[in-house]
Amino acid sequence: MTTTATSTVSGISVSLSNQEQWEKFYPHTEMVVTRKTGRLLFPHLKYIVKGLDEETEYSVFLHFERIDDWKYKFLSRGWDKWTEGDKKLPIDMKQHKDEWKCGRNWMKDPVSFEYIRITNNTEVKKENDILLQSMHRYLPVISIQKKGVVTSNMVPSWPTLNYPQFMHLNSINNEVSWEMNNGMEQWKKDVIPHYWFN
Repeated sequence: MTTTATSTVSGISVSLSNQEQWEKFYPHTEMVVTRKTGRLLFPHLKYIVKGLDEETEYSVFLHFERIDDWKYKFLSRGWDKWTEGDKKLPIDMKQHKDEWKCGRNWMKDPVSFEYIRITNNTEVKKENDILLQSMHRYLPVISIQKKGVVTSNMVPSWPTLNYPQFMHLNSINNEVSWEMNNGMEQWKKDVIPHYWFN
């Protein structure tokens, strides 16, 4: 399992600061349940960034990549490819709310996107919402842009970080309820209480 993504060109590295949380679910595939009004992604996305020039200004961006072209279904206690996936949505790249900061400040503390909400509702979409398609697998992607440099030269973590991956769901139904009742006490403890509040 690769836990750090490093650009061979710039030497910038990106890793999860809450790696242990995500490791509880990977490679079993974390399930993220959303609602029409949007929901915070949990576990949160928090990254440690290293290798930036301390005095240069950068901005950090987040988007989500569909891992493949399949739509999945929960069968025999596991996620299986079910049918051809829906047409992919355009990439919705979100700039970190801190916008531009010098490298020293980005590297000082974990870069958190815990305020980003995911939704499946095409009609109601707020500034921090990202639209995802249900029953498809996703991987968050971090990109770093140096101020004054065109977008094509951004530094992405994709595809080196092979997790955190997650399955986007509209709801917990009977097909997947076994996950919460058969040996996944940590899932119930860490994830379910979080959904009551966000």
